[in-house]
Amino acid sequence: MSGDKAHDKHIFQDKDKLLDVWKDERGSRDNGVGLMWENMRFYSVLIPSIITVYTLFLGLINQPLLTGYASGFLKVSWAFPSAIIVVSAFGIIDLYCRWNRILEEIAHLRKA
Repeated sequence: MSGDKAHDKHIFQDKDKLLDVWKDERGSRDNGVGLMWENMRFYSVLIPSIITVYTLFLGLINQPLLTGYASGFLKVSWAFPSAIIVVSAFGIIDLYCRWNRILEEIAHLRKA
């Protein structure tokens, strides 16, 4: 135990080691922000894509050549709005969790 305390004092007295710890914490924060940004880009592409496919799908239902298939299309037409809602919920939950992690990393950085 006494060796651990002596080692801790040595780390806190060595400014270069403290600077290395601070840089590692800052890199971790920057990585977290990068991941959050990538997820925001992913969901901002996925949700409009689903909306576009759904709009095209509804346009196909009204085509005179496909009137016999319209009942089949209408049976699965609920899947697209449900997918939009589910994907949006997953995106919001993921963004919230990543934001909390970033705030924790900032708090650790401030402590360092």
